[in-house]
Amino acid sequence: MIDILKSLVGLKLEDIVLAGYFDPDDPAEFAPMLSRVYLIIGERMLQLALDETTTIALLVRFVETIEVTIEMEEELTWCRSSMGNFLLKAPQAENVISKIIVYFDNEGDREKFRALEFVLSSGQLLFFDPLFIDGINFGGQEQKDDCLNHIENYTAKIIS
Repeated sequence: MIDILKSLVGLKLEDIVLAGYFDPDDPAEFAPMLSRVYLIIGERMLQLALDETTTIALLVRFVETIEVTIEMEEELTWCRSSMGNFLLKAPQAENVISKIIVYFDNEGDREKFRALEFVLSSGQLLFFDPLFIDGINFGGQEQKDDCLNHIENYTAKIIS
């Protein structure tokens, strides 16, 4: 997985996408499925997924399409939501990935990450935290500080 991440440094983060379902009941709402987050980088889609065996680690892989992972009731509609305009400080800017930091358990599997951080050329930090009760949480420095306070014995590897 480190090789996958190395290939992303220097590429533009185009969008962050959540998949979920649309519930038409009043009030209608979008319910995101936070077990997977998709990053559109260049012309590829990177999936960050909760490791289903531990639910406290991230698995990373390239995918062609967004995966539907649940069976839904008939009245619900599967959909996706672009989050880039909300999460990127400068959505129209050249949000080039300048470095990636992966956080591993000191004793754990190096294919599973305890957290993942992207630093953009704009200076923005995007931190992905699998410890959130509803799935993958993401944010900036505050999210990073909170997550790392709850992980013991980790190693950080910088990819630039």
